[in-house]
Amino acid sequence: MHPQNGLLKRIVVGSLTGGAVGVLCIVVGILSGLFFIVRGGHIAPVSPEEIRLLSFYVAGFILAGALISAILPSLKSGLAQYFGFSLSGIFVMLGVLAGDKGGLAARGLSGWIIAILLGVFFGCAFAYGFRRSAA
Repeated sequence: MHPQNGLLKRIVVGSLTGGAVGVLCIVVGILSGLFFIVRGGHIAPVSPEEIRLLSFYVAGFILAGALISAILPSLKSGLAQYFGFSLSGIFVMLGVLAGDKGGLAARGLSGWIIAILLGVFFGCAFAYGFRRSAA
């Protein structure tokens, strides 16, 4: 197999896996909402703005999955893996910022800082789980 084909295959599998993780997160939210409704709560219908945000959320996971699967073979040390997963987490958070009302341009400095820090935090958490399951 040509090395280029291996990279492309990893990127496609990573994108699909990332998309599946994003959709799974949304499904968990839907199930939580359904349990809330069953217990007598009320939830407003989903607006087109919320659909847009959710689609950007999943797109962020797709990009993060593509990125981490493309660079993972070169992430040999633990520090490099934490860095790679942190970078992927930032991609997910940028997807959330892009999907929110006004897009990326509407964010102030504090919004960018919080999104990046959250991306690093979630990326490190994912790297921790990845490293524990690989051991």
